[in-house]
Amino acid sequence: MPSPESAAAFEKLVTTRNRLLLISKQLNEAGDSATSKGFLSDAARYRGLQEKWNDAFSEFEAATREFNATVKTLREKIEADE
Repeated sequence: MPSPESAAAFEKLVTTRNRLLLISKQLNEAGDSATSKGFLSDAARYRGLQEKWNDAFSEFEAATREFNATVKTLREKIEADE
C-alpha cells in the first residue's frame, strides 16, 4: 500500500499501466485479425492502435519516473530522520 505522500504517483502509475495493458490486448487482437483476414480496415485499426500504444507507453514511462522520484524523495527524508 502506498504512503499518503506517494499515493497520487502510485495511482497514476497503475492507471497508465492498465491503459497500456488494455491497448496491448486490443493491438494483439487487431494484429491477429489484420493478418488472418487481410482487410484494409483491420490494418488501419492496427496502425491507429499502435499510435495509441506508443502514447500510452510514453505516459507509463513518465509515470514510472515520477513514482520513482517520489519514492526516492521519501527514502531520503526517512534516512535523514534516522
